[in-house]
Amino acid sequence: MAFQNPEYEILGLTTVFGNLHTQDATRNALLLCEIAGHPGVPVAEGRAEPLKGGRPSVADFVHGSDGLGHIYLPHPKTEKSDKTASEFLVERCLNIPVRYLYLHLDH
Repeated sequence: MAFQNPEYEILGLTTVFGNLHTQDATRNALLLCEIAGHPGVPVAEGRAEPLKGGRPSVADFVHGSDGLGHIYLPHPKTEKSDKTASEFLVERCLNIPVRYLYLHLDH
């Protein structure tokens, strides 16, 4: 919905390990950008394991193995950023006007 609000400018998306494997979250973010009509929005992939360590465990019984409730969309046409999520965020924060806000959406 943020993509459709003219008051917002989406400068990029980042993904990390959480409800599903990071590479799947990145794929979904790329797909959602394409579906929303914004395939040029950069998507940077972050950590692939929990910060506290341990074996990654996903909630596929809730979110489906694709993270989108088993709707199995095609692979995105766009590619993820060459930068890690951390590199992307640092670069963006150093190069944008102060009027921007970093918004973290989590469950």
